[in-house]
Amino acid sequence: MKKLKPYSKIVPIILIISLLFTACDVPDISKFTEQSAEMTRGIRTSVKETEGVLKISVEKKELFNSENRVSLDKNLKNYQNAMKPTLKVLDSLDTYLEALNALAQANKKSEENSKAVVSSVSSLVTAVSGIQLAGTAVNIVTGLVTLGEQFRTVKDFKKRVNIAADIVEGRYREDVTYPLVDGVPKKTIVMKKVCTDEVNNEGEIIVKLQIEEISQKLVKRIKEIQDNAAYSAKEKEILIKSLRDQADKEVYQLGCGVIDLLKFTLQDLKVINGESLKILFSNYREKNDTILDFREALVANDIRVQKELKLILEFKALISTLRREYRGTRPLAEQMETARNTLDSIFFHDGQLKISINKALKECNTQNNKGCGKMSSFLNVDSTNIEAEIRNVISSDQWETGISTIETVLDTRASGLFEQNQKYLADLERITPSYTAVKNELKTIKDKQAQMEKLIDANIEALDAWRESHSNLRMALNTKKPLSVTRLASKVKEIWAIIDSKE
Repeated sequence: MKKLKPYSKIVPIILIISLLFTACDVPDISKFTEQSAEMTRGIRTSVKETEGVLKISVEKKELFNSENRVSLDKNLKNYQNAMKPTLKVLDSLDTYLEALNALAQANKKSEENSKAVVSSVSSLVTAVSGIQLAGTAVNIVTGLVTLGEQFRTVKDFKKRVNIAADIVEGRYREDVTYPLVDGVPKKTIVMKKVCTDEVNNEGEIIVKLQIEEISQKLVKRIKEIQDNAAYSAKEKEILIKSLRDQADKEVYQLGCGVIDLLKFTLQDLKVINGESLKILFSNYREKNDTILDFREALVANDIRVQKELKLILEFKALISTLRREYRGTRPLAEQMETARNTLDSIFFHDGQLKISINKALKECNTQNNKGCGKMSSFLNVDSTNIEAEIRNVISSDQWETGISTIETVLDTRASGLFEQNQKYLADLERITPSYTAVKNELKTIKDKQAQMEKLIDANIEALDAWRESHSNLRMALNTKKPLSVTRLASKVKEIWAIIDSKE
């Protein structure tokens, strides 16, 4: 199972808000902060929902073998250990968000407030870097430490805006092209994200794997230094700091921001949710194979019985026409071919029945001095020439006697089929409550998986909308235009519609 990356859960919305306190004019950000808080609340709910899924799996210990139980217990423990600090940061973030919004509404821009905001930004960047991978002691390298320090020390407003954008949105690069416009090259600049969602052949996000690798390598090298007695404590401190700085620079080159890290985490949540429920579904299905398979076998057998009964009744209905017309001069080719094809269909379901009919026709000849004649030809002659060939070899009396003999065998078979049908129906009625309970539980598991996937997908889409709102916020600061959060509000509404539908 893939590891969860809880480090990315922190969304430092205050990075954006903090910019407002160094600006000359503060736009109305109440809608932005309101929708941002609703989004983080939705993410928090998603986290707890996923934890609930794991708990459900762990609690159903009777469904799993020892290997599965150990795996699920470990997954739940690692998940809880990783998410606990993340939830705490989200809680404090919401509280701080409210305070910042109150300051913005009051349009206070004192030096004291600005310092407090900058200090809080630095604390959050530190918190992001301190979160651990699930099930390990690995602190994630985010590439944000240097940016956080730059944000803390820089005094220029525009530079601070750009650094905050890099921290939150991730970095962009200029893609310059010179397309021809009216035959003249025209310089065109398109801003493209450095950190992308590009995946490898296994469907894993390449940037995320690179961050993991750098983080794991850092931990390994730090341990090597700590275990090396040749270094003094001061030398170890210097070497480890150098390693951390280098790792931070390497991850910085990947260009990921907090929103990217958060999306990586939510994608892992989706995988954990899906894999946990897949284990739960398959084990529950396996434990109830007897009920499910027995019921499915009953249904299949009863369908076969009913189909054969129907064919016998269809054949008997055709016989009445054949009896009337065999003595006359009207052609019977179509009726005979239909009757024979119906018999062939009956024999397809019950091969033994053809043997029984042939045996009965043979006994008919023995007991009645060839009373059935060559009626067995009716069962074996090529159906395309059946009317001509049968009339030439079977008299009307032999036809009547033979058909009656066939009917007798079919009637006996029909009686047996009817008894089987009644037994199957009784068994189905008896097993239906247990079968329904199992199917409902399996459906619940499937529905839960689908709902969680839909919820997490909605959260990821909301993060994209939040990134867009952040860009709009920067524009609002620079142009003094109103801030629009329409798309973010729409995505947040979608998240809570999914959450509310599950209650």
